[in-house]
Amino acid sequence: MTKAVAKPVKVFLDSSVIMAALISSSGGSFRICRESSNGKLQAAINRYVHEEVIGVVSRKYPAKLEHLPVLLQWSRIAVLPNPRAKLVKQALQIIHPKDAAVLAGAMEFGRLMVDANALQDVARVAARELAVAPIRADVTFDYALSCDPASDANCLVDLKSRIFDPACLVVDLNDPAVALDPDGFFAAMPVVNRALRSLMITEPSRPNILRYAGALLSDGGGTGCSAIGPNGQAAPTGLTVGIPLVDSRGPNGTESITWLPVVQEIRAAVDADCPSRGPFSLVYLAGQDECGPLAVDPLPDRGLAAVRINYPYQAATLSGFQSSPPTDVDPLPPNISNAILADDAGVQQNNVAPGAAVDDPGAVGPYAGEFGLGRQFALAGRTVRPFRKLISAQAIYRREAIE
Repeated sequence: MTKAVAKPVKVFLDSSVIMAALISSSGGSFRICRESSNGKLQAAINRYVHEEVIGVVSRKYPAKLEHLPVLLQWSRIAVLPNPRAKLVKQALQIIHPKDAAVLAGAMEFGRLMVDANALQDVARVAARELAVAPIRADVTFDYALSCDPASDANCLVDLKSRIFDPACLVVDLNDPAVALDPDGFFAAMPVVNRALRSLMITEPSRPNILRYAGALLSDGGGTGCSAIGPNGQAAPTGLTVGIPLVDSRGPNGTESITWLPVVQEIRAAVDADCPSRGPFSLVYLAGQDECGPLAVDPLPDRGLAAVRINYPYQAATLSGFQSSPPTDVDPLPPNISNAILADDAGVQQNNVAPGAAVDDPGAVGPYAGEFGLGRQFALAGRTVRPFRKLISAQAIYRREAIE
């Protein structure tokens, strides 16, 4: 029996909480920071709040200013970028002007929290379904999710149509099989694809396409989604989704990326392309190792459904900035001049993309561009990247049904 683990409560803090915690270690504000340090809370502020704290503390309690970076680091409070003017304008309609930027930041942080919680639920569903699926003992994670029992005698069950089908990451809402009963079509999808529905998006440039967040790519295979709803099976969209992991950035923010799948097995980075070295199979078959045989089994434990779900959270109302070098009194100095420019032409790819880029050069939005890294018009007409975090949720279950 699996014991439920309580999720940390996610909170967005006002400047008054930080200032009170700096002044006294016995009050409720300091307790919030302590709970965040212990992992019971997941706290965040934005740069507006951070700069407000510095300004007030510098004037009223200058001796406490040097303790601010220590408090933020100890309490593990995340500092988010400021919200864009559009969201602040919306907040102005319901709150005092001086607090609009705080509320706007909390609204965007709320979306991140909801997405992260949904993603964790998806990871648990995927791992549990794989753990109880009747699969041969010696097959790999990648094989189990891709094999076809109609043409492969070693494949006992079609997990692509039962658990996860990459072809279902993009849905054409105008397709008759979908348009007449969207809920019925999604109800027929593999269980993980059903769970991912709340994380799918539409874009103004393609209003009929509902897809998982990431880079929209062409699918050379032409395979349609395996779901057969009340009105039949949808035609292939010819599209799929890839997840760009930003490994590093150049001086102006130009990215170096590695492509990741939406659903992947948890294994060492050096073994990313070596399914036989993953923990899913109960035995290590050196002769079938895609990366060359090893003298000994690289893992101490096997028979695990170890699943990671990748999701690129990219803000609709926050722009991306590179950090400025910290100072003695400020671990996060103002970085308004360090905006990350949207330069798709300079992006370096460290592995082969799962499909060819599908890009509308004029499109803007959180996931626009051939690499799905987004484009925003901000900061006096510049085209910049949105604030982004790659969220990876993981779950591990021991395999229970083995052939």
